[in-house]
Amino acid sequence: MFLYLNASIGGALLQPLLETQANLTGRSFAASDIGNLYPVASGSDADPTKGVEQSGNMLIMELAYARISGDGALLSQYYNTTKRWADYLVSTALNSTNQSNEDGDTTDLANTALKGIIGVKAMAEIAHALGQDSDATQYGNQASSLLSSWLSLATSSGGSRLLGSYGDQQSWSLMYNLFSDKLLGLNFVGQSVIDMQTQYLSTRLATAPEFGLPIDSESGTIGNAAWTMFTSAFVSDDNVRNNLIQSIYNHANFNLSAGVFPETYNTTDNSIKNGGASPALGAMFAHLALTVSNQTISRGSVSANGNGNGVAKGGSGSGAIVGGAIGGLTIVGIIVAMFVVFLRKRRMRKTEEADMSEIAEHVPHHPTLTPYGQHRSSDYAPTNPDRIVGFAGIGAGGNESAGRMYEPAQSESLAASSNVGSQAGSASSRDLLSRRESMSTTDVVGLRTEVENLRRVVQDIRAERLEPPPEYAE
Repeated sequence: MFLYLNASIGGALLQPLLETQANLTGRSFAASDIGNLYPVASGSDADPTKGVEQSGNMLIMELAYARISGDGALLSQYYNTTKRWADYLVSTALNSTNQSNEDGDTTDLANTALKGIIGVKAMAEIAHALGQDSDATQYGNQASSLLSSWLSLATSSGGSRLLGSYGDQQSWSLMYNLFSDKLLGLNFVGQSVIDMQTQYLSTRLATAPEFGLPIDSESGTIGNAAWTMFTSAFVSDDNVRNNLIQSIYNHANFNLSAGVFPETYNTTDNSIKNGGASPALGAMFAHLALTVSNQTISRGSVSANGNGNGVAKGGSGSGAIVGGAIGGLTIVGIIVAMFVVFLRKRRMRKTEEADMSEIAEHVPHHPTLTPYGQHRSSDYAPTNPDRIVGFAGIGAGGNESAGRMYEPAQSESLAASSNVGSQAGSASSRDLLSRRESMSTTDVVGLRTEVENLRRVVQDIRAERLEPPPEYAE
């Protein structure tokens, strides 16, 4: 699934598996995980009975990730760790006695042995991608020799099918590990072998229940959705492929069994065994993964460090790191520039809002002409020069003369009055006075009209206060 959707996720999943086992030079085979006490990654106590299964898995997954992503960094960094597992498979995979697989099978497993042999071939391709030509030739020859021996042991006496267990002519298997050869594009196992297995599965499907075939002759009636999908992806006949996929479809759409989509189930009644929503169900993407094209694997030289692991030096790997660093700095620079522009615009907007707020604050509260310009005494003169108030009728005394603020003089021009500064009193008024010196005649006339309107409103309010309350007749 990850190889199809985003191969880089596969690299992130492989990294901790490789890192935690890199220093375990005394352990020749791979582990299945990094510990099962989440979130503590204590390191898996690798099961020696699953050494072939897990070592083959690691080599196949490493090469698949590198080929689809084009990233050879993990191959270079952990080259010697990978070699250690490949050497184990060379000596163990073919005659995998005392080995078991994920299905719990334990007797002369031809299918498990095949995974280990394909793992050795994957090691040859890894060495070739990294320029380790001597290793590539060595592992390639060993893989070919192992496959030849395997065919002699795993082919039925009549040459019509592959056996599930060496020498047991009644045994059979889906032989789903053939999918690895196709996924990696190795063309390692001959087409005649694929055709032979396809034909045999076709005969079994003719009498199979609607939920498909079991895993192998040891499994009884237990089927596996993941392994069935792998099988459908390597067979050479479209009808066989479609029938295998149809059985998984029937399994997934059966509504008489409770629970989420299970990995393993009874092929007779579709009852659930285990593996509900299992990660193994990523195998449903098997056919899609085959549509993803391979990339050229980036090469880096390999040298052994203190703990026996390969470390990539130079090559396209270092170029990718430099390119990534430059790209990252560019992105950071763009973000900083955008942030500076944002702050500048916000500062300008706040300044404009402050100016507008100051104007809005002072204009409504200075209805007299004093704050808006300097006027000659001949233009506007207060009726009562001893009392200059902001609004008519507001102030001490409450006499009638207090109801008027200013009376317009005969002259229509405006100039500064000699006593404005002393009468205004406040610094803000003087500031506004200096800022409004250039107001037009039209503005002054408008302000004068506003003052007269305010005066009349205040007089009306004062008159209402002096009127007696209304009387109501019964």
